Amino acid sequence: MKKLVQSLFILLFVATSAMAQERTITGTVTGSEDRLPLPGVSVKINGANGGTQTGADGRYTLRVPSNVSQIEFSYIGYVRQTRTIGSATVINVVLESDSKTLTDVVVTGVGVATQKKLVPIDVATLDSKDFPKSATTNVTQALQGQIAGAQIIQRSGQPGANAQIILRGFTNLASSSPLILIDGVQASSDLLTSLDPNIVDRIEVVKGSAGGMLYGAQGGNGVIQVFTKKGAKNSQLIIDFVSRYSNDRIVRLNDLIATNHHWVTDAAGNIVASNGSVLAPSAIGVWPNPTALPFGTDKTVQNNKPILLPTYDHIDQGNRVANTFTNSLTVRGGTEKADYSFGMSNLSQQDVYSNNFNRTNLNLNFGFSPVKGLNVRSSTQLIYSKEDLLSSNRFNLVNSLQWIDFTFRNPTNGQYVVKPSTLTDGNNPLAEREARERYSKTPRLVQNFSVNYKLPRFLEFDVKYALDTRRWEQGDFYYNQVGRAQTVFYGSVIEGSITKEYENSAVHYGNASAFFRTDFEKDFKSSLPIKTSTQFTYDARKFKSNYFYAQGVTLPAYPPFTLSAATTRTGGESFEESLVYGFLANQTIEYGNLFGVSVGFRSDYSSAFGGQGKAATFPRGTVFFNPSEFFKSKDLVSNWKLRAAYGEAGVQPGIYDRQVTFSRGNFGESGSTLYTRSTANNPALLIQKTTELEIGTDLTLTPLKGNWLSNMVLSGTYWKRKSDDVIQEAPAAPSTGATGLRDNLVGLSSNGFDISLDIKAYKSRDLDWNFGFRLGKSKTEVTKVSNNVPITNGVFYLSPGGNLGDLYMQRPLTSIDQLRPNGTRYIPEASASGYAVASNGYVVNLANYNVVLTGADDLAVVGNVNPDFSSSFINSFTLFKKLTVGFQFDWVKGGEVYNQTRQWMYRDRLHKDFDEPITIAGQQGSFVAFYNSLYNTNTPLSHFVEDGSYVRLRDLSVTYDLTNVLKQKWLRTISVTATGRNLATWTKYKGLDPEATSALTNQGGTINGIGSFTGVDYYGAPNLKSFQFSVNIGF
Repeated sequence: MKKLVQSLFILLFVATSAMAQERTITGTVTGSEDRLPLPGVSVKINGANGGTQTGADGRYTLRVPSNVSQIEFSYIGYVRQTRTIGSATVINVVLESDSKTLTDVVVTGVGVATQKKLVPIDVATLDSKDFPKSATTNVTQALQGQIAGAQIIQRSGQPGANAQIILRGFTNLASSSPLILIDGVQASSDLLTSLDPNIVDRIEVVKGSAGGMLYGAQGGNGVIQVFTKKGAKNSQLIIDFVSRYSNDRIVRLNDLIATNHHWVTDAAGNIVASNGSVLAPSAIGVWPNPTALPFGTDKTVQNNKPILLPTYDHIDQGNRVANTFTNSLTVRGGTEKADYSFGMSNLSQQDVYSNNFNRTNLNLNFGFSPVKGLNVRSSTQLIYSKEDLLSSNRFNLVNSLQWIDFTFRNPTNGQYVVKPSTLTDGNNPLAEREARERYSKTPRLVQNFSVNYKLPRFLEFDVKYALDTRRWEQGDFYYNQVGRAQTVFYGSVIEGSITKEYENSAVHYGNASAFFRTDFEKDFKSSLPIKTSTQFTYDARKFKSNYFYAQGVTLPAYPPFTLSAATTRTGGESFEESLVYGFLANQTIEYGNLFGVSVGFRSDYSSAFGGQGKAATFPRGTVFFNPSEFFKSKDLVSNWKLRAAYGEAGVQPGIYDRQVTFSRGNFGESGSTLYTRSTANNPALLIQKTTELEIGTDLTLTPLKGNWLSNMVLSGTYWKRKSDDVIQEAPAAPSTGATGLRDNLVGLSSNGFDISLDIKAYKSRDLDWNFGFRLGKSKTEVTKVSNNVPITNGVFYLSPGGNLGDLYMQRPLTSIDQLRPNGTRYIPEASASGYAVASNGYVVNLANYNVVLTGADDLAVVGNVNPDFSSSFINSFTLFKKLTVGFQFDWVKGGEVYNQTRQWMYRDRLHKDFDEPITIAGQQGSFVAFYNSLYNTNTPLSHFVEDGSYVRLRDLSVTYDLTNVLKQKWLRTISVTATGRNLATWTKYKGLDPEATSALTNQGGTINGIGSFTGVDYYGAPNLKSFQFSVNIGF
């Protein structure tokens, strides 16, 4: 008994001694961006066993031996932090986010939240804190230059204009638009331009079909998923308010108009009108035509006379300095079982051309967990946009005589002159504002519901439903303009017209998934670190749209101006409906962090696939391997992953491309007719299918342990893609009653690579420097055209062996010996002495100084509108943790632009090229005949194809954090930011903006179905150069 008591005493003494040698550390871990608590943070004893995790409220309690001096905090997506204990018993930690590491969690393309180090495909992520500070109006601005391999092209500076998004080249000829997801459910492709960037938490981008396979017949062009901000459970109420002001003007890189002239003048140098008098306007501001010197018969006529009349900058007269105001309020928080986020914002944007654009966003994101394992979430987006923009042809802003003053008003009625000169086409763009009113307004609801239930083991169920519905309304009204000083007018008739248009559309999206997961270590007590995941998904998307219009022509001269008051009234409507549904099965097996494989397939059905109802099936397979798991030391290479993915995806035909549809027309006064469309549909049309293989690596390095180069993250991917059964329009037999027939005629082959590099270049107590680099290169070749017959549409050309985006047209001769396609000389050898090669390399006829051009039957590929590569350089400097300076340069190399604006200006001999001297057979001068001959009756000519390469200062910002200066307890954060966007551009392009191009005909009509969406400059609206100031306040 005595020994037992002694033993118990010794045991108690040892235990008490051990407890005396331990101490308890408590604290709270929060994120640096919003100061919200972080649940699940790993808190470990440095150099010994033991650790814990933070709870839902971010708090932790850890018992540590007395000989331990440090504890370590780590969390996915945040920088690991080590703290010295010292004598402290409470250690609160603020973790800085680190969105550029392989510890990120991504969802898009893999179905479920997965650490990036275990993701076998290329998924690019962009956190909202990394958005360019100048991205104020929509989400596409935030993406520009941030994602390697993604071309985000803002083709117009007009408010509300959609960007052209191209992810790794092209898979078809009709569209490059990727699939858009908002919080896991599908949304319309235009939603990115309607979302306020302030409500976005992060964006994930899957650029290829290999990753887009999970989305089947809709993922062929890649996927962009936007995750909106949420609250956090067990967090206090926080409020963020952002107010921005932007001062906007057009990007204007060059002056376009000539400073000299070649008109007939009197002895004093005054330009003479066709009636022989000195050129002067009439009392109402209409100018007579000047008399041109006979450059057609006198080759020596030069454009070298000074203009003595006052001249005006028409581009400046037609484009104002505009103001944009943005205000955003976000409220977030959470309780033990729920989280919430509410936001509201308003964008009020003036157009530089005329009038205004306004958008109001309301959003509510609410989630709750009534029982363990069950999570319910609702996300609501209410968007209301309205605008009264005018988009009159900007032709005359560029193509008008230098002495015309568009701002001149008729002194008798105070109105603008509609047509100041009859020598050039078009009306005074400013006068449109007196003759026309229009508006557009769109209320829109995007509602997402999701329910997720995780059983304690093995099973997880996820159900999502979304509704995207809107009602678009537009009115267009031309006044009755009878009685104006001129008989020219705006609109279809001088008596005016009124048009009303309405469209109601709704997209319903549903998704149900079941996951069966195993963890051999936890579930089966195995020593093998194997995890498996089996996924089954069913989803469906139903679209409905109803459009109708009413128009009244010839209005009275007095109000009310209504449809019923019009002399002639017409109307019509159309209806569209489609259904897509599919099944997905996918199996994933992972061996720890070392390697993993997944295989699966998806089968889709659609009302667009045809009456046979056959499914379109898309297989996939992926693999990853982490060699860094074998490294004993990770001092240099902390993560290294090799990955490969193969997948098939599709691009659907149009809703009714396989079904016969009719158009309705009027017959007599009260009758109507039905007629087939000019392009016949094809019941045998196949889905366009794309297969892709991508191989890549992701590497995280820690080269140096000091201030310099402490972290480098490199991601590189090579990809190769093949697209079959691409739809194109073929000529149809006259007996069909149609001019063309849609068919699977074309094959495409693409390849390229993407590189993304992020470096912590320098980090110290007083200075942080982060550097980012993005590079994407792609090329799309035409491998097949039906019957090997090339297809031409406008200036674009599809030919086997050629490249998508090829420009095809006539060229100036560059050799006197140049041959025709049949092998004969353009210039007979006997006549060669009558020709010479000018100083710019063109062959010129010495008799009239006209440039000799190839024949209409001798066209050639003269360039390609797609760039050789696109890249970005991103830098951020933070001084004393208060002052942050950031800038982003975008470099686009290659990509020719057909400058049709310049060619039209050659017609009227107004382009500044006419001022430039040229040397012909030893004679130098700005010869009008030489330049005028290049106009070529506006037939496409290679002389107007220019290098569209540019380097642009996309974003420049300076932010100062005033939080520690003001030191108010109620103030969580406050900062002020000054920003510039598109401040400078370096290019050889002669137009206003090499980025603002489209695919258009020589009359401004849209070119479709040729696989090119940019490359023609036809009097477009340049992008905006903006100077911004903002205040960000958090409570």
